[in-house]
This record gives sequence, structure tokens and C-alpha cells, in this order.
Amino acid sequence: MMVRFFMAGMMALALAGAGRADPPAPGLATLTELSGAPYLSRPAFLDRLSEALPRLIPGPATTPAPAEGDPYWWAIEARFGEPMDDVRAPGGVVLCARYGRLTQEAMAQLSSTEPGAFQLWQQAVILSDDAVAWPDAAVARLACSITWDDGRRVAPLAPGPARETLLTLFDAVTLGPDPRERPGQVRVFGPGGYRMAADGRVEDTGFQLDLFEIEQLATHHLILFRSYLMGGGV
Repeated sequence: MMVRFFMAGMMALALAGAGRADPPAPGLATLTELSGAPYLSRPAFLDRLSEALPRLIPGPATTPAPAEGDPYWWAIEARFGEPMDDVRAPGGVVLCARYGRLTQEAMAQLSSTEPGAFQLWQQAVILSDDAVAWPDAAVARLACSITWDDGRRVAPLAPGPARETLLTLFDAVTLGPDPRERPGQVRVFGPGGYRMAADGRVEDTGFQLDLFEIEQLATHHLILFRSYLMGGGV
């Protein structure tokens, strides 16, 4: 999954900020609320996202739709994290996108050899099982990837409180190594690292939330979620 390795670096930088005030962590409670809000417009979603991610700086608001006429399309690319002198790289990066059936069909016909294909897939936060996971009654899909690798500027999420937050929304949460990894595949979690995945789905008349994951690896921290807008509305 391409969004999983969008950032590089070492989470060990969290120990390098002695003498500095502890940076804030992402507001996971707000992010869980946003994961079930695919009906929000881009400005409304961005406003709530700025409450969850410290020092959020969004990119350009005008992102062309991959498919002409998709009323559900919007995309957000932003950086976040406490500023540091002489450090130009962002503390973290967030990518969010919502799109409808028109864009889904257009991207399904896109070949990886076409210019700009990977950039578009990254911008749209494409996940490997999007096509099969899309519910029949859904009119649009929302997904966000939130990644950070500098603990001096964005604090990591402790697994205990993070699990408790997800359990306010989901019936069960799996904590541990990635159950999907193939035999012989090595994933380096690093000290204190973990993978957390919500089990099942959260459904309402207006949305269906089917994925929420949190990872802390030796190289980066990741929050990933996906939901669907059911039956209409923009």
C-alpha cells in the first residue's frame, strides 16, 4: 500500500528534543469523528482537521478532479507539526481525498505507465482493496493518510489511550504485529512500536466506516482511515 511508506526518517528523533516542551500528538478523538464524516465539504473537513493536527498548513485549495463532473471530489494535502529552526521538512504530512463513482471508474482505467498515474493515486489516497470494499449503496469514498516521523515536533500516540479511543467507535480493536504480513516478511516496529486495527464496520444511514488503522514503526507513525458516503449528499 503506497501511502504506508510516504515518509522516511527515524522515530528515535523523539528522544532528541531534551529541554524542549513536549509537542502535541494528533487529536485522535477528533480524527475518529472525521472518519465518519464523508458528507463534509472540503472547507468544513479542513476546519476540523486543523483542530486535530498541530500547526496544520494546507496546500492549494484548487485540485483538479481526475474525472470531469464528479460532484464529490475534493482533496487535501497539508503539512503539520511544531516549527523548528533550520528544519524545512514538515513534521508530518496529511493526505485526504473524497471522490465518487465517476473518479473511481476513471482511475480504474488508468495504467501505471501513464504519466502522472502514481501522483494521482497518491493524491486520491488509493488503497489496494478500494474496488472490492466499495458498498453497492455508496456514492463516494473518503480516505485519509496521516504520517509523521519527527517526534520532536509531533508526539507519538501511546497504544493504550489510542486503543481506548478507537473502542468508543468500534466493538473490537486488534493490537500487535500486522496479521496480513507474509511469512518471512520483516517489519521493523522499533522500541514501543505497534500496529492497531479496528475490527468490523461502523454504519449509519449516511456513512459506512470500514477501516481505521494506527501504526508506529521504527521509521514513521501512521494513521489511516476510510469511509463511504451512502445514498447522496455532497
